[in-house]
Amino acid sequence: MSGLDLCVIDAAAIRELLPMADCIDIMGDAMLAVSRGQVALSPRSAHALADRYGFLGTMPGSCLEPRIFGCKVMSIIPGNPARGRPTLDGVLLLFDADTGAPSAVIHGATLTALRTAATSALATRLLARADARTLLVMGNGVQAAEHIDAIRAVRDIRQVVVWSRSAERGAAFRDAQAARTGLPVAFEPDAARACAAADIICCTTAAGEPVLRGAWVRPGTHVNLVGSHDAKSAEADADLIARSIVFVDQTEAALREAGEIVQAIAAGAITATQLRGELGQLVEGSVAGRGSPEDITVFKSVGLLAQDLVAGACIVRQARLRRSGGHHGL
Repeated sequence: MSGLDLCVIDAAAIRELLPMADCIDIMGDAMLAVSRGQVALSPRSAHALADRYGFLGTMPGSCLEPRIFGCKVMSIIPGNPARGRPTLDGVLLLFDADTGAPSAVIHGATLTALRTAATSALATRLLARADARTLLVMGNGVQAAEHIDAIRAVRDIRQVVVWSRSAERGAAFRDAQAARTGLPVAFEPDAARACAAADIICCTTAAGEPVLRGAWVRPGTHVNLVGSHDAKSAEADADLIARSIVFVDQTEAALREAGEIVQAIAAGAITATQLRGELGQLVEGSVAGRGSPEDITVFKSVGLLAQDLVAGACIVRQARLRRSGGHHGL
């Protein structure tokens, strides 16, 4: 990557240059790099704005393959949804590994949504039953819609169920997704009933307290926990974690930032050694995944800059190949 030519990638270009199916595949590369120790990642930080209206978040890190380093800089404005804007926005900054020159600026919110859902889909491809057909999405935001597309890329989803803490927003989301996808989409306001028929559950809420309980999840279900990424917040209770085969994106980050894991350990429901492993270990086959159709499997995501770096490098490579008239394949 040449640092002499700054590449600016907007949201529309990300979608064009890195389709979901391709992003799922390269997330396998990113997670392998994490589990093989080929990345250096610093803990995310959030800096309160002077007027306390929001936060500026940073995630710095580097990767050996592709050789690249960068930082994701994100604004967190809690009041944005009321004005029709996303809570999170920002950019990924990439630098040339040899010279340190800035090489790319990439729309951060779109990239985050894409790579997060793609990583959940990678876990689903490796852990969900092959005959999984019904998807429950808990939440009604950007990640909820993104996860519908991602999970459809790895399983033959025939039915989508939506649960939301807001009946009004949940029903509106149901209607929008039915029109967008052409799938049968139902809204179920009772979370326990919503879980009853689900083969795959994706939790994409901003809930601080559990909205999913282990007692509701039937044997054989695969669960992706995506919405919370700090030790004080948890979308699912300790019972689910104790009942499940649990994978994380990175053990170190999960023990620091994954509220479901941290709280289950604090409650004595599990020990850290009971985590089955990292998603990258599952990709390379060094740890086993689902052992039986009755197992409940969980992937807990906190989100890693390695995912952004690998996806960002791919996007920039494709952009430059297109501009030069070169080969467009990944």
